[in-house]
Amino acid sequence: MNKLTAEQLLLLNQKITAEDAGDRQVNFDELKEISDIPYQKDEELFYIYRTAVEKAAKLGSLIAIRRPFDTANRETAVLALLTLLDINGYKMTNYGKDIDELCALLEEDLIESTCKWINSHLHEDGYTN
Repeated sequence: MNKLTAEQLLLLNQKITAEDAGDRQVNFDELKEISDIPYQKDEELFYIYRTAVEKAAKLGSLIAIRRPFDTANRETAVLALLTLLDINGYKMTNYGKDIDELCALLEEDLIESTCKWINSHLHEDGYTN
């Protein structure tokens, strides 16, 4: 399963804000922790977040709640979620009007509801790999 690194999350935020990383304050250790949490295992060595959809939901929520960037945390959370799904073969469709609903779910850390939102907005083929 493909993962977004802290460096890639920083690049996503830079794309949204059109700012260079050298011009801002970012706690890179926190960003690394945020990128690793969706891939944590429990005491039995099973992934806590097992599917790419669950991992994307948790990653988006972490960014929205912890706000690791100076600006555009909400937008970066959504872009990171969609990017993680995309690089793992999931294709979304028709979510334009509903993006505010997704933002609200992310900011409340409602992983199960976020996963339902994602699944209801997947392309009819869902997974394309």
